[in-house]
Amino acid sequence: MDSLNLSRLIAQAECYKVLVSLFSEPKEGIHDNRKLYNSLIKSTGLLKPKALELAKKLRKTIADLRVEDLESEYQKLFGDSETAPANPCSVEYFNGSDGTAGSQAWIVEFYEKAGFSINQEVEIPGHIVTELKFIEFLLNNIAAYFSREDTAMVHHYGDLRCRFIHEHMIRWIPEFTRSILYNSKSPFYLQLAILLRTLLITCSGEEDENSN
Repeated sequence: MDSLNLSRLIAQAECYKVLVSLFSEPKEGIHDNRKLYNSLIKSTGLLKPKALELAKKLRKTIADLRVEDLESEYQKLFGDSETAPANPCSVEYFNGSDGTAGSQAWIVEFYEKAGFSINQEVEIPGHIVTELKFIEFLLNNIAAYFSREDTAMVHHYGDLRCRFIHEHMIRWIPEFTRSILYNSKSPFYLQLAILLRTLLITCSGEEDENSN
């Protein structure tokens, strides 16, 4: 277990932490916080050149935008989940019955299996922000057990990460991000959508396996 792989795991977790903030409703002090984008640039620098390029573009783009304009675009894209052109809730992209992959019951059960707790009164299990938090949670656990050289737990959380991404996220994120690309004129959300796609591939576990 080498330090390079540990650094990449920590970098991936940090990227998802930033994505959680950027896919949340825009707020002053967060979306216009240069430190947030500097952290993203530092982390993507350890991952993929394309992700690093997008992180730099986001920092440049946000410098020319007002948070109020970003809030308006956010509401247009994601605000009303029933009519939003880019629905941020994964369950809307699946046709399966309750309990099958993609359903809210399946997502909640997956969270519980991993020990990930949410307050369903204020957090929607299948919302993009909640799912990004979950990936960050899994990556942090993988990194923590990696540093302790606990192979069994690394494999446990690594398997959960791969399963959640392959059985769930890659089945709806492409359509979600495509909807953003089709319906948004904001360079910020266009770049953010492509960054999410790029990081999802990086986080799928395939690259980790190839690097071993």
